[in-house]
Amino acid sequence: MSLEATLDNVDHVALSYGGSSASLTQSSQVVLPGSPSDVPVTPPVTPVTPVTPAAGCSPDQQALGLDGTPAQAIASQDPVPPYTLNALDGLRPISPSQSRRYVQRTLSPETALGKTVIPPGLFSYRFPVSRNPAPVGWTKECHPEGQPYWRQPEKSVVTTADMTDEATAGAVIRWVQQIDTFARSINLPRRPKVELVLEPETGNGSCGYYFADGERQCIFWLTVTDSVCVGFPPTLPPSASFSHTENILRQQYYTHLEYFPNHIDLSENVEDMLLAILAHAGIDGMTCLPNNSTFPFDPEQCHNLLGFLRNIRDYENVQAYRTCAIARLLSEIYTHRVINFHGDRHARMSRLDTVWTPQPVQPKPFWIVIAECAFWRIPTRHHRAICDLWVDRIAYVHAWNSFLDSLGLEWERSIAHAVASLMCNLLLKVLLRSWEVVPSQWIDVADGFSTAAVALALVGLLSGVIGLQMRSDAVDASEIVSFLERKEHPISGLSPLAILFSVPFAACLWSLAFLSLATITATFGTTTLTNGVMSLCPAILTICLIYISLDHVNEVPGVSAILRFVGDAAHKAANWLQNF
Repeated sequence: MSLEATLDNVDHVALSYGGSSASLTQSSQVVLPGSPSDVPVTPPVTPVTPVTPAAGCSPDQQALGLDGTPAQAIASQDPVPPYTLNALDGLRPISPSQSRRYVQRTLSPETALGKTVIPPGLFSYRFPVSRNPAPVGWTKECHPEGQPYWRQPEKSVVTTADMTDEATAGAVIRWVQQIDTFARSINLPRRPKVELVLEPETGNGSCGYYFADGERQCIFWLTVTDSVCVGFPPTLPPSASFSHTENILRQQYYTHLEYFPNHIDLSENVEDMLLAILAHAGIDGMTCLPNNSTFPFDPEQCHNLLGFLRNIRDYENVQAYRTCAIARLLSEIYTHRVINFHGDRHARMSRLDTVWTPQPVQPKPFWIVIAECAFWRIPTRHHRAICDLWVDRIAYVHAWNSFLDSLGLEWERSIAHAVASLMCNLLLKVLLRSWEVVPSQWIDVADGFSTAAVALALVGLLSGVIGLQMRSDAVDASEIVSFLERKEHPISGLSPLAILFSVPFAACLWSLAFLSLATITATFGTTTLTNGVMSLCPAILTICLIYISLDHVNEVPGVSAILRFVGDAAHKAANWLQNF
């Protein structure tokens, strides 16, 4: 996953209608603000006859039962138990993102057989019979990635549990009956495209569950739960709308669809919607500022994905692969919609926009200010780029890799400059030690400048090579988030990291500067003072013209600004020494 931004942790979800919130308590009571004394109202449990939904009710109101439409009672021969949460003992709400699907199951090497006997005609006219058959009605499916799962079409139940194990199968069937009984007790109708997903814990002592609604493309549960229990994101503002919560539940549905794709055929509307989203995202990425789009894929990736999707044929025997691929892409897209508050008035329109109130900017430590000046302001540029890559602590893989590409190019140029500086300095040292050069103070100073240039060139060369060697492109956004969280200092922030990134190029610039000083001083050591000044006049005039030109285009500070900066720096240095 590109961010890395994943649906793993969550603190709070507040749902509101028109500014008044409804709090759902663990006793399954609805407290309506504004009612007399805020009296808790317990939902009725007696069966009622179905009525037509009230006109003008939104889908959100119907889903929450706020339209006055009671659910249809289901006729059953079983007695209806009392409405109590104890009816779901051992069952707990989970979400697809909490699945243990990718937890590797290992085998003991001692269980490996030396050889396997293959009967004649196996899988041609003779088929093996399992010694531990699954219960009647359960069929085995195999995910395109290779993991099997079991499905009960009659009751619309799927599970990754091993239904050939007698104890596990008995526990799963018992939990299915328990959930069916509880659903009837609250008059929850069974709809054709709603399936139950069960994930038993090790030892079958408890079981996680959720319902996946294929018609409305969301997941739900039978009891009140909270966002922490089901692993939803922690970045929900107090005014989060139902559209934001809908995006979260829809993202989880497509994750479920990715995990159980074999028995579900997606409609053409879903496929056309995905193609349109990718085409729009590709155009948006090409027409907006570079790397400012909030879409998880860059234009080139969108173009490649469109080609892949068009090459997956719409045949019956490949539907599982097509469904899994589409569901994974839609899950990734809805993940970023959740992160960027798609459909909410707080929607993030650009990757550089923040939806949270900016924190006051803390003054930089004095040593960082000195380091930035000493490193030719290169850390300032890198710090700004890194902060832009982590707005609201959200990372994008393609933006981060683009930054690494530009950083790698800078380090490669630093290595080239360092090698050139080394060669020039070594040649200068050879000339200074030739028998034709008369030893003098100028020669000694030039030799010292040349030695400093060699040392700095080596620093730039080694740091650039090490940086290129340690660089690796991110595959998942979580890698970027983890890296930046480790490197962020509680006081200095990401400035130390920016300084480290600036070492190769800054060292090479200083090496070239000392090479220039060594060359100038060597000139005075090999000729008269008058000839030396005259030979340097063209270079000095050129530097003056360059400075005047930059001053007129506001690229460098004027003389007064330079004097003011020197005075402020001296004042800060005096205060720092006094406190030290």
